[in-house]
Amino acid sequence: MTQVSNGNDLQRQHRASTESTILTLPGTPAEPSANEAEKAAEVHPLDPLDQMVSGHRLLEILWDTASRPSYRWLQYQCARRTIPFCKSGGRTWFVPRAVRDALTRAPVRRGRPAGS
Repeated sequence: MTQVSNGNDLQRQHRASTESTILTLPGTPAEPSANEAEKAAEVHPLDPLDQMVSGHRLLEILWDTASRPSYRWLQYQCARRTIPFCKSGGRTWFVPRAVRDALTRAPVRRGRPAGS
């Protein structure tokens, strides 16, 4: 007796034969080298100055305990838009490096120039 294959078997065979095919661009190796695979597997944690942190953590990172400003001062700087921040829901996030760079820049005067 001969077996009659239905359409599902043919689709599975076709799928299995095409799944193993890897398309590559001309001039590129078919498989990544061992060094590239190791580099991709390595996860580099972000530098603490590049992570988004809360306001209290920002104050701990940028200032020592003797010269640390208050959290209220930090909120005031956010309201004046002198430091960059990101709001998500009810939380406010900061990137310490960006805040430090903003605080070292010369202040921008807003409003009308004096005498006009």
